[in-house]
Amino acid sequence: MAAVFPGSIQDADWNTIGYKALQNVNNELGLEVSYSEQVAVPDAPRVVREYISLGYNIIWIHGTKFNSGIFDLANNYPEVTFIRGF
Repeated sequence: MAAVFPGSIQDADWNTIGYKALQNVNNELGLEVSYSEQVAVPDAPRVVREYISLGYNIIWIHGTKFNSGIFDLANNYPEVTFIRGF
């Protein structure tokens, strides 16, 4: 599972909560996890494609600001599960 965060995981807010949740996925479910932080909106599709090319098949988009670019991308990768964070 890979996560894409719009800000720093050390913001003591939205991104930190997401990072902690991702770590719980690793600890409790044993899934291999990775993440990118401080991803700019225009860069999100590229970052997601890189994770897919590395074999990640669950992609968590942590924030609605990425929606427009990711919805189109998700249609091209039906074998990948996309999770949208609110």
